[in-house]
This record gives sequence, C-alpha cells and structure tokens, in this order.
Amino acid sequence: MNDRYAEQGRFSLPSDTASYRTIGPFGCDNLPKGLLREHRLKEGTWGRLRVLSGTIRFVWDDDGADHSTVLVDEETLIIPPTIPHHLELLATEFVLEIDFLERALP
Repeated sequence: MNDRYAEQGRFSLPSDTASYRTIGPFGCDNLPKGLLREHRLKEGTWGRLRVLSGTIRFVWDDDGADHSTVLVDEETLIIPPTIPHHLELLATEFVLEIDFLERALP
C-alpha cells in the first residue's frame, strides 16, 4: 500500500494538543540515524512530520504489512503515540521537521 491520502487519514491529531518541541530541519547529511530504524512515540505524545522540500518514505511498522506513505514537498503526516514506524530515504535532497505535541493542560 502506498496511498499517502489513505494513510494520512489513518490518524488524526486531537484538537486539544499543543506543540512542545520541534526538531530539525534535517536533511540527508544530519538526519538522526534512529529515525531510520523502527521506533515509537511515548504514550501521550503525537508527532507532526513536515516535509519542507524533497521526498521521503514513512513506514508504519505496526501490523507486519508494508504500509508506507511517500511524502513530498510541503506535505504533513500525523504520527500517533506508541505506533511503531520508521523513515526510508528515497533521495539525497530533502528537508524535514518534526513537531512533538501533547494534550494541553486545562
């Protein structure tokens, strides 16, 4: 499966979340190697991956099947807590940022 729109609709960001940290921008020369291996966000934390330019593949590792999404210039993907995932390089030219979000305190 490689339908970015179907995968993007898989998870949504709760309306009461707020960003608490942004990492990046990253390109091929400074992308943390841990993002290329399976990992997951902790409970209560969402991610918002923003591809500022170029192309990268986002792979969901949660069900044993190859569910991936190719993200291109200015596309965004929501990453929910605890779902295993990783990135795959498709090109040497890309720039991305990741926002970490959590539910806002009342």
